[in-house]
Amino acid sequence: MSDATLQKTATAIQKSVARFGKSKFKTETDKGDKYVSETLGNLTFSTDLGSTKETDLVIEAIVEDIKVKHELFKTLDKVAPAHTIFTSNTSSLLIGDISAVTNIPCPRLGVEWIGWISWLPRAPLGPIFMTGLYFV
Repeated sequence: MSDATLQKTATAIQKSVARFGKSKFKTETDKGDKYVSETLGNLTFSTDLGSTKETDLVIEAIVEDIKVKHELFKTLDKVAPAHTIFTSNTSSLLIGDISAVTNIPCPRLGVEWIGWISWLPRAPLGPIFMTGLYFV
């Protein structure tokens, strides 16, 4: 991904969070501003996979090609801490197939990120059950 594409994506997410904050806190602009600031403060946008060394959650949103996803997840598995939750917004591949190349047994989730989802109080998550304790 290019830096320009990353910036375009980050800007779109920032606008979405700001819209949601404005909608949720219509009459309490200070609370809305605080919500937006805190939410965006918890996000990091980067094309450097090394930046996952201190992350708790990775949301993958790349081309629907199992080989490309395997390459990415193999790298993430080497770099990210063992507690990191890997997610994919895949719509056509099985989460179990994608995550089969990692050494981390759980948790692995599919996350459906679609336009209207930001207006709901929850997001649809799909767990992959293999071994261990899972929660959604």
